[in-house]
Amino acid sequence: MDPTNDEMHGSVFLPSGIKGINAIAGLEPIINEVHGNALLSSRLRGINALVVLDDVDSDKQLEALYDPLRSSLGPNSVVIITSRDRHILEHAQSRHIFEIQELDEGSSQRLISWHAFLKPEAPVRLKEVSERVISACRGLPLSLKVMGAHFYHKSEKQYWDESLHFLRQNEGEIFRVLKRSLDGLESAQRNSFLDISCFFVGSTDVICRAYLEGVYGVGWTHLNVLHSRCLLTFEKEVGNCDTKQRSIGMHDHLRDMGRQIVREKEKNRAWDEETAKESLKLESTRSALWGLLINSAMALPYEAAKCDSFPELKFLRVVGDPQDGESLQGKNLATNVLRNAHCEELRLLDWRNAPFREVPPGLASANLRVLDLRDSIIAQLPAFKNLRYVDLAGTSISEVPHEIFSANLEYMDLSRTKIKELPSGALCPNLRRLYLLDTEISEVPHGLYSTILEILGISGTKISEVQEVYLPNILELDMRGCKGLKRLPPTFGDSMPSLQHLDLDECERLQALDSSIGKLAHLRKLWLFKCHQLMRLPKELTELLSPQLCRNCG
Repeated sequence: MDPTNDEMHGSVFLPSGIKGINAIAGLEPIINEVHGNALLSSRLRGINALVVLDDVDSDKQLEALYDPLRSSLGPNSVVIITSRDRHILEHAQSRHIFEIQELDEGSSQRLISWHAFLKPEAPVRLKEVSERVISACRGLPLSLKVMGAHFYHKSEKQYWDESLHFLRQNEGEIFRVLKRSLDGLESAQRNSFLDISCFFVGSTDVICRAYLEGVYGVGWTHLNVLHSRCLLTFEKEVGNCDTKQRSIGMHDHLRDMGRQIVREKEKNRAWDEETAKESLKLESTRSALWGLLINSAMALPYEAAKCDSFPELKFLRVVGDPQDGESLQGKNLATNVLRNAHCEELRLLDWRNAPFREVPPGLASANLRVLDLRDSIIAQLPAFKNLRYVDLAGTSISEVPHEIFSANLEYMDLSRTKIKELPSGALCPNLRRLYLLDTEISEVPHGLYSTILEILGISGTKISEVQEVYLPNILELDMRGCKGLKRLPPTFGDSMPSLQHLDLDECERLQALDSSIGKLAHLRKLWLFKCHQLMRLPKELTELLSPQLCRNCG
């Protein structure tokens, strides 16, 4: 698309569901579907745009997203819908429907050969059998990619022949083709794949790795093995700068295959209402339950209402409604059963909008690696010692136990809490992200300035000066609204050589920028809006300035 073309005002990519509407709504919260439709219509009315609705799988999603777009967008707009269900595309009265074709023989040969041999063609001795494997995969790119990775470093013709025999016996079933990719995985690696397919697609690698390390003893090792076998992908995080954090991706076929394995054989992970009810109904499956994702208001089977222990549970994510609070009544509701259950082996507890002021004793596992209680009424925490990921933003926490600030900690968000100070002796050498936005904190302890820190968010705090510390890997510094800040230290440019994003908006007392700021060779965006006492910019900085770098510098 030509960015100078006035006929097309913008492009929008919407994942299916209400989150897509939030992408347009910006900071305005979506109350319900009706409100979302109205908001989407008003924001896009008359705009010419390219809009992609990806992976639409129900008529309800069409009504929520496509209908308001169709009635609001400008006449030169284009809407592209992707779906695995042709009925969805027909129901949308699409002008054109395109079917993704299978790869031809030549493309198939190159794809599988690059993954199996790291070159475009198979060795002569394996050329014939590789062609037969390609034929059995029927030109499906994912099957070719996965099977190629499966054959990597496998040069024995007998191994290829046996795999071909398997494919021919199950030629019509893609899941069986893909299951072949799990052969050779160790038990823990296979379980890691099942965990990810059920719970972690779309999660950050920090959360996933912390969980895997807590359960299996290793995290990156399993992720890299699965990635090398094309069973998952690492997707670049969308943000202001080039952080090392990635999100976990997985092809829909692989995700569905993993869930089918769990549903038919393992029966120890539940990711929706149907699988939750099935897993919680029998005592044998309850006692073996490994992971559970559930809505707080869901009514559990009668047999599960009296359950007071989940001895094997490692993963617990409860989706709460901020309007519920303490209002949910009924002994068999998930929120009331789980808050009284004992889960000594828990590694991940994710319960946003949780209705308790203290972590229930049964959920306060000493083995926890991930704790996410964002926007809860939680006011007090146990002295967890092994946490890697902590999100307490928007809670009533006023103090964090010193033990949580350990060498394990990599991510912490205390934004919008009642925190006024952090432990002076805190030492977190592996901390990568620290968010303290809109708190009354006036100083960040020196031990939290990790040399691998990538993002520091101290917007809206009482911090009045930037400490002279060397942060070689910091990419983003957000000091918006630090109204006591008067100047940056003279070593600022030397101490943050990798900085890409600097936000000093509304730093009303900021009087000057030191010339060393001109040494920030990687700086992409500088925000200086409402810095009323800042009269001029140093010459060294103006040489770096461009319309793309300096935002609101006027």
